[in-house]
Amino acid sequence: MTQLFESIRNWNEILDFLSKKYFSTSREIRSPPDPTTKAVERHLIIFHPNHQDLFIYFSYPGKVTHEIKPQVFAVRREYLNLTTEQQNEIEQLEFQLINDISTIICYTLWARLLKKE
Repeated sequence: MTQLFESIRNWNEILDFLSKKYFSTSREIRSPPDPTTKAVERHLIIFHPNHQDLFIYFSYPGKVTHEIKPQVFAVRREYLNLTTEQQNEIEQLEFQLINDISTIICYTLWARLLKKE
């Protein structure tokens, strides 16, 4: 997964596509443009459509360097006293969301490669 994210050159395009795809379950925060670089920092949160305690968080600094890179986190609420079955269900939902978003990102990259040829 790390190699996939490092290969992305245009994070704004990916984040725009994800925010449109998940328009009803996503929220985004954008910073004002940096006066010197004109870069806009973006934070996109995509909630699981059926379980609001799970979400994927994208943090894009606006300008990518070797030291400053986009970050992606899978976040979920930790519950106390869950049965093993309940814990497994939540883990499956988390895996489903990560898998769906990864598939969309891969498709977007693949479609962009086809346009270039």
